[in-house]
Amino acid sequence: MTKKKVCNGSGSVKSKEKSPRRRPGSFDFRGDDRLVTYVRMHFEGKLSMTAFHIYALGLHELEIRKTGLCKPVTANYLEIEKYSWRNHNCIKDRLIELRDAGLITLKIGRAGKGSSEATEIRRLSLEELKGNKPVDLIKDYTPETAKRVLSRLKSRSFVYGQNRSCKPVWVPSITNRICSKGTNVQKDSEELRARSLRAGLNPGEVLIYADIALAEPSILRRTLADKGLIPSNWPTDPYQVLSKLLGITREKAKEKLNTLAYAKSATLIIKHWQVRARNFVRSYAEGLDEFKEVLFQQGKPKEGLRRHVVTRAGTVIQKEPRPVKPYHRGTALSHYAQGTVADILNSATDQILAEEDSTEAQLLFPIHDGLYLIQGKDDPTGYAASRIIQTAESLGFDLEVKTETWPYPV
Repeated sequence: MTKKKVCNGSGSVKSKEKSPRRRPGSFDFRGDDRLVTYVRMHFEGKLSMTAFHIYALGLHELEIRKTGLCKPVTANYLEIEKYSWRNHNCIKDRLIELRDAGLITLKIGRAGKGSSEATEIRRLSLEELKGNKPVDLIKDYTPETAKRVLSRLKSRSFVYGQNRSCKPVWVPSITNRICSKGTNVQKDSEELRARSLRAGLNPGEVLIYADIALAEPSILRRTLADKGLIPSNWPTDPYQVLSKLLGITREKAKEKLNTLAYAKSATLIIKHWQVRARNFVRSYAEGLDEFKEVLFQQGKPKEGLRRHVVTRAGTVIQKEPRPVKPYHRGTALSHYAQGTVADILNSATDQILAEEDSTEAQLLFPIHDGLYLIQGKDDPTGYAASRIIQTAESLGFDLEVKTETWPYPV
């Protein structure tokens, strides 16, 4: 910090502190502009807006004031907040995001206003970025079964109503569920979907839909029971019990119970419920919250890996780089349950696809918690259900799979 002598008007002279900002002429502003333009062009959609602001404004300003373009800068989070994003609570995550994207090197210090241990950051130069051919350095953890299913689905078409060659765009969701885009057959009602798929049946063929009943609640119930977080006799269909206790429909009860699983805190929510309903779900709510905390602590971000959860099958599900909603403990539990269901369904789908040459079954596509396929009228209708059940049992789950059939339209 330098001091400048100034006159106060009475003839006396006192010192005035001067900002330690480097002289503008010593900073390569043109190089900085080329660097930020390159990052904007090549990383659009890969970085959150907050991370880009920190990169283009905060680190830019710190380099001007301290070291120079793409030179190591030491600063605490409050300094970075001052020149970029006014919320130091999220700066660490955004710096990790920039590091994982291959834009900066990072040595994290200690957060806090009084901390003497600063964070060291260096933006990679334009030459380094071009030489590295920067890509999203976060590892792809999509399981091989999901990749094989996607590959097979992308190479085939099916009859859907008047469309004789329906070929949706298939992509994995954040939890690895297979989703359709373009011709979004998964958003149609079940009645319309079945009617449209039946248009592709030949005489003697049957349309089959195998669906996991109470998929996510069954996954959570077994997981919590295995960990001793809820009684082993917790009802297999808690929606029905809760609907009677509250005098509401089963759908409303399902909505309430699912809210407990995916909210930040289930125990806080049930405080406002009727006494009988609260007593019924208390152990379940406490178990949910304890398991959420375990998942949240185990899934802290690290090198090359954003915040994440690991499913029962061992699949890593990472936080979205630009989540629409804040990521919290309920989000972690949601990803665990949905990801485990996706693991089961993708494995069963992959097995059915591999057996198509030796069976008369033809897979159409998976959807939510089930899948559609076409079989001959003499084939066992429980074929698809048996594949799902076998896969679930290998992970320690006893799931119920319901099967619906539609014959060739006459």
